[in-house]
Amino acid sequence: MKVLIQDTKSGQFLAPNNGWTNNPMEAENFGFSLTAHSTAQVLNLENYQILFYCTETHYHILIHRSGEGQPADQKV
Repeated sequence: MKVLIQDTKSGQFLAPNNGWTNNPMEAENFGFSLTAHSTAQVLNLENYQILFYCTETHYHILIHRSGEGQPADQKV
């Protein structure tokens, strides 16, 4: 299971070295949703979502979408 950041407008996934890829298998695995969320904040990303992605079945579970579910001033 990978933890990924996906741009909700382009559909691309954040890759190593802060690049972007269309392939979730090439995306950066953040390991934990909190790490992914912190990274998105540090990079000032907008329009993103955090996913759990199963590499065996290519199934994903939405964990967080920017602007939803958490107050803007919440500390992580």
